[in-house]
Amino acid sequence: MESSQNMLATQIYRDGGKYLIVEQQPLIEIPPRAMVPVVFNAYCVDFGKDNPTIDDSFALAEMPLSLAQIATGISAYEQWAGANGNVIARAQAALWLAQGEDPNGIRSRFDVSDADLAAAHNLDLGHR
Repeated sequence: MESSQNMLATQIYRDGGKYLIVEQQPLIEIPPRAMVPVVFNAYCVDFGKDNPTIDDSFALAEMPLSLAQIATGISAYEQWAGANGNVIARAQAALWLAQGEDPNGIRSRFDVSDADLAAAHNLDLGHR
């Protein structure tokens, strides 16, 4: 496996667990030399690359247009499911399905149930 995983960040949270709503506040301002706590859900984009490690860093970049539709679907699902939903496996599988990965291949990377795969197909907006 190759390293340097690209990640799709969704559901950005501010301090205190409130969602950052992009339409209302499109930027997170960080003053020079300051640390600002920002938490987000992130999913591996590149099926053939390893997960990031604690030693990896990240930089923000423009999201490829090819991922915009599935990213919107995942984000909407996360908002709908809330804290009680099983979103991680479903969203990760949906992202890889949208990029043409096979369900059996996805199962070779992580534990995903039949129910999670069925829900992921419903999130797979890239094929509709």
